[in-house]
Amino acid sequence: STYEYSPCRNAAGQCPNAAGGSDTAMCRQTSKTDSTLCHVIANYDATIAPKFSLDNNGTWTFVYNNGDTDNCNGPRALEIKLVCNELAGDYAVISAGEVDACYYHFDMESKWACAGHVYNASTSSSLSGGSVFLIVLTVLLFAYFALGWLLCGCIHHKERGFCDPINNIPNVTFWMKLPSLVVTGCRVTKETLLSLCHKNVNQVPPNYLGNGANDNYQNI
Repeated sequence: STYEYSPCRNAAGQCPNAAGGSDTAMCRQTSKTDSTLCHVIANYDATIAPKFSLDNNGTWTFVYNNGDTDNCNGPRALEIKLVCNELAGDYAVISAGEVDACYYHFDMESKWACAGHVYNASTSSSLSGGSVFLIVLTVLLFAYFALGWLLCGCIHHKERGFCDPINNIPNVTFWMKLPSLVVTGCRVTKETLLSLCHKNVNQVPPNYLGNGANDNYQNI
């Protein structure tokens, strides 16, 4: 048998049910030699609380009694024993199998089972691409204005003093004209788009407007 398991979500696959549909599963059983074999062993349930013990520096036991009932007296059950192992990563399956009729047991190791480890899905140690771009842009702008101020204040306009904000801002004429240039660019873009729209409307062939009762596919 092949066991597929997706922790904390029903993403292990689907199995057909008696109603003609399919059921999702957190853990399912299939077979490479029998394509008709497919059992939902367990579904994820956030309300199920695990049992914890200090064995092996941390052992968690989850029991799910909510699998399918195919060829069983009740729902299939899955017991997962999660044992602490700092080197196991998120999780590693040590053994898995059906230990009794319709009762399955998985032995697994995980660093998250160890005492003191707390998983926080919203915490990330890396910066996103957008954050890196904003940081680089901020540094470049600061360097541009700082070095430009020093250059203007100490060399080009030193007779006017280092604290003259109008003359020491680098390319001050460009920055003063920038707002009006942006407004002008927006107006030109708007007028260009409007002229293109009017041009396309005027180029519609007369036959597309129809001829009343004589309209047919040949006119089109």
